[in-house]
Amino acid sequence: MPETMSRPNWTANDDPVRVAVVVPTFRRQRELGLLIDTLLAGTRRPDRIVIVDNDPESSCPDIQRDGQEIEVIHLGAGLNLPGARNAGWRAATDTEVVCFLDDDNTVAPETVDRLVGALRNPRVGMVAPVIYCAEPPDMVWCGGISRSMWTTRTRLDGRGDGALPTAETWPTVGAPDALAVPTDVLQQLDGFDDVNFPFGHDESDLDVRIERLGLERLMVRDAKVWHEGGMPGIWSEYTRGAGVHGQQRVRLNWRGRVLFHRRYSASALQRLVAVYLFIPIGGLVATVISATAPGPVRGRASSCAAIWHGILDGYRWRFSTDTRLAATAGS
Repeated sequence: MPETMSRPNWTANDDPVRVAVVVPTFRRQRELGLLIDTLLAGTRRPDRIVIVDNDPESSCPDIQRDGQEIEVIHLGAGLNLPGARNAGWRAATDTEVVCFLDDDNTVAPETVDRLVGALRNPRVGMVAPVIYCAEPPDMVWCGGISRSMWTTRTRLDGRGDGALPTAETWPTVGAPDALAVPTDVLQQLDGFDDVNFPFGHDESDLDVRIERLGLERLMVRDAKVWHEGGMPGIWSEYTRGAGVHGQQRVRLNWRGRVLFHRRYSASALQRLVAVYLFIPIGGLVATVISATAPGPVRGRASSCAAIWHGILDGYRWRFSTDTRLAATAGS
C-alpha cells in the first residue's frame, strides 16, 4: 500500500480548482438528462462533464446542453461500474477534483461547490453528499456508512429517519452513488480496483486505501443529492439483481463482500469470524428473503443460487495485481 500522502493546500494560496463530473450510465437516458440539467443549473458548473456509456450496444447518444461541452465515452463494460469510473477520471486528469455521480441521481444547486470546498482541506481525501430519496425528497437515503469488520454488517447512516449530525461535516467509512476525490489521490491509488472488485465493495475498497494514505473521508451536510425512487423494501434489496444483469449483480456483490473482508480484516481471527462465520450467516438470511420474495419462482431461485455462487467465488478468488479493466462476464 502507498505511504502517507501529502496533498496540496489549495486554501493557502487560493488556487482555482477545476472540477470534472464523471457519470457512468447504462440505458438511462431520461435519468441522465435530468442529472445533467441539475448540474448545469448549479452555482458551480463543472469544468468538464464526462459520461461513460457502459452499454455494449452504445445506447447513449451525443449530448448537447446550453453550450456546455459534454464528452461521451463508449466503454461498453456492462456491470463494471468502477471500470467506467476509471475511464472517466483518466480522461479528465487536467482537473483537480473528480465528482463521481451515478446516473439515477439529481443534485442540489450548491452540491458541487460544497464538495469542492470541503476538499480544499489538504487532510481530506474523499467527500460525499447526503443522499435523499427522490420521493419523498426529505427522506434520507444515505448520510454516511458504518461497517462492522467482525460481522460484515454495513449500515447506511440516517436512513429513513433523517437523524443526521448537526456539524457541517462528519467522518464516514465510505459513500455509495456519489463521492468526490482529488485527482492526485486517484493517481496515487490508480483509481478504483475494477479487476478484483468489478461490482460490489469497489467504493469501499477505494475508501480504505484513501484512509491508508492518512486522509480523512467526510460527509458534507449542505451537499445534497436525490436518488431516483423511494426507499427500497427488504425484498428488493436482495432480489433486484435478477433484472437487467440477471444473476451477475447478485453474484459479484457477494463475491465483493467476501473479498473486501479477506483483504482488510485487521487480524487472522477477525478474518475467520467475518468471512467464514458471519458471511455464510448473512447468505442464509439473504437466501430466505430471496426465496420468499414476490415474483416468479425461477427468478427467486436464480437469486438464491447467485448468492452462494458469489460467496464461493470469493473464497476461491486469487487477488490480481493487474489493473487492466476486467470483463465482468469473465470475473
